[in-house]
Amino acid sequence: MPKFSYYVFSIGKEFRFIDKIEARHGGLVNFKDVNGDGVLKFFGHDWTFAYWNTCFAESPAPTIILKYKEDKYRLDVDLMRKPLPDSEEEKVLAEKLRVDDGWEKKVSWAETDVTPPPEVWRHMLDLIYSGHSDAAWDFLDKVWPKNKSGKEEFLTSFRKQLAKSPYWNLIKASGKIANNC
Repeated sequence: MPKFSYYVFSIGKEFRFIDKIEARHGGLVNFKDVNGDGVLKFFGHDWTFAYWNTCFAESPAPTIILKYKEDKYRLDVDLMRKPLPDSEEEKVLAEKLRVDDGWEKKVSWAETDVTPPPEVWRHMLDLIYSGHSDAAWDFLDKVWPKNKSGKEEFLTSFRKQLAKSPYWNLIKASGKIANNC
C-alpha cells in the first residue's frame, strides 16, 4: 500500500528544505493560497479511519488544512471551520441512514452489532473537523435506530480511533470541540 509524503522546499534566494508532510494514503492533495496572504496552504485528508470497520474505499477521511507557520506546516483549525450544513440537507441524509429495524444494507461494510454504516461516521467526522462536534453527536442520536443497542460501545470505539489522529490534540486544543469528544 503506498504511503505519500510531500517534501516542501523554498526555491527563493537560497534553496532550502521547509518541511515534510505525511499524507499517508492521500495522493490527492493540493497546495493553494485560499485567503490571498501569499502563503500556500496544504489541503489533504486525515486517514486515521482508513480500514476502521470498513474497507479502504469506504473509509472516511476528513479534510485537513495545514498552513506554514513558524518554519513548519501546522494544522489550521480556523481555515477548516465551515458553517453547519443546511438543516434540510442533513435531515434528508439522516432519514436516508436511519431505520428503526436496523441499519440498511445498501453498501458493503464490516457488519457488527454496534457499527453504523461509514456514511454515518463520515458525516460525524466532517462535522467534528469543521468545528461542530455537538452537531456530530446530535446527528448520531438522530440516525441511531431506537431499538438498536450498542451506541455507547460504538462511541467508545469511535473516540478511541479519533484519539489516534496526528491532528486530534490540535483540534481538541483549539477550543472548538465539545467536551464530550
